[in-house]
Amino acid sequence: MFGKRLSYFRQKKGMTQLELAEALGISRDLVGHYERRSQNPNLDFVIRVADLFEVSVDELLGFKPERDRRGPPPKVRKLADRISSLPKNKQAVVIEMIESYVDRSA
Repeated sequence: MFGKRLSYFRQKKGMTQLELAEALGISRDLVGHYERRSQNPNLDFVIRVADLFEVSVDELLGFKPERDRRGPPPKVRKLADRISSLPKNKQAVVIEMIESYVDRSA
């Protein structure tokens, strides 16, 4: 059950196993192990993953239903993060392009 929940939240976050492994400082193989075979992950790992996915430990373990979280999809959040790392003048250009496209498409 934990493995399926881990995989679900990882995919919902838009992450690959490798990206999750890098974020947690572990190997991709260990992520795969947790997703496929681990019945009793250690508590430290569960807490770190819950924090990373911004869910409660109870949600991650399936003891409580997932809270409804509104907001942009993971790909949009990743793109916003990438844009925010650009210099301010380039951010303005990208934002103007996106706004122009959205305005024309609406």
